[in-house]
Amino acid sequence: VFCVGAVVAVGSAVLHAERATRIRNMQHYIGIPVSVYYDIIEHNFINFYAHAGGAIEKCISNKYEVQTDPIIYHTQAAEGVQFSANVGIGVEFMLGKHVGIYLDPSLRYYFRNNQPKSIRTAQPLMLGFEAGFRFNL
Repeated sequence: VFCVGAVVAVGSAVLHAERATRIRNMQHYIGIPVSVYYDIIEHNFINFYAHAGGAIEKCISNKYEVQTDPIIYHTQAAEGVQFSANVGIGVEFMLGKHVGIYLDPSLRYYFRNNQPKSIRTAQPLMLGFEAGFRFNL
């Protein structure tokens, strides 16, 4: 929510007006992630591993929508690319020869650069958590 305020002096009286509006920012990135995995424990029924890597991403769309009457749309180009690095550990429990359930917590850090303001610039260190089924061919 974004508030716009105005103070107007009329004679000796001061009028204060405030109007609240919502601003929505939509960003779309395309990138190339690269990671390496190292098996720490590998048995028939459990795999415990660590991984590290990084990504390079380009913001291909950075649009703002100001919800007023009428709605205002604004597009702003994003310069440069976004670099990030990640580390994590994981465990996979094998349900069969080719199917397992995995849990994979990780940390990702987005390096500061010339990117538009977003959660990546406000909070560059993020905790991630993946869980699901894995099919090994």
